[in-house]
Amino acid sequence: MVPCHHDRKNLPVRERIVDNLPFLVPQSRTGNATVAALCLTTKAASTSILRHVLGSAERRGIPLEARWFECPHGHGVIAHGLAPPRTLSFMVVRHPLFRLMSAYEEVRAKGLWHRLPRAQPNVSFAHAVHQLVNTPPKQVNVHFRALWATCGLMSGRRYDILRYENWGRLSRVLALHFAPNQPLLAFHDTDALARANQLYTHELAALANRWTRVDFAMFGYAPWWPGEPLPT
Repeated sequence: MVPCHHDRKNLPVRERIVDNLPFLVPQSRTGNATVAALCLTTKAASTSILRHVLGSAERRGIPLEARWFECPHGHGVIAHGLAPPRTLSFMVVRHPLFRLMSAYEEVRAKGLWHRLPRAQPNVSFAHAVHQLVNTPPKQVNVHFRALWATCGLMSGRRYDILRYENWGRLSRVLALHFAPNQPLLAFHDTDALARANQLYTHELAALANRWTRVDFAMFGYAPWWPGEPLPT
């Protein structure tokens, strides 16, 4: 199983939830008797989705109990691979090349250069990609980590996949199982495609596509190339 992050045990419950690890929420239609699992991955609207889900739980009077959020993979309904049939499990993903770009942009904007393998400041996107592809997967910072290495997938966890690119389905699932008393979570469109065309050359995209090929196979994405439309 994925190890627990006990260093967060003294934080408020809300702050114990971290990207790339599943957490549990009582299912909207059946109350506390059944729970649904959700795993949010970095750079796939995780902050907005988490705020939406927890806001709904608070409005429904569901306390943010540590038993749902702290070390949830050790919880009986989520440990040891596949959960029981009544436990719904969802994982939110995004196209690997756009996750990679977004993770770099956050590093550059906030000066979080320690997230890169060599922690060198002010490196270009191309330089960062070359560093990452030459770093052993387990040593890659969680914000750049491949999807296959998140959410306990390598320990046997399985999910219904929600794609960032199919925001309509994603927002409907959230409304049905996690936020029934709130409007559908709005998609805040960005200029991601234009930025990707600026940052990726064909050669750099080829390198990134090779590096993330396992994610393509696991999540049904296709490689993306400069000049193409947004992936679906």
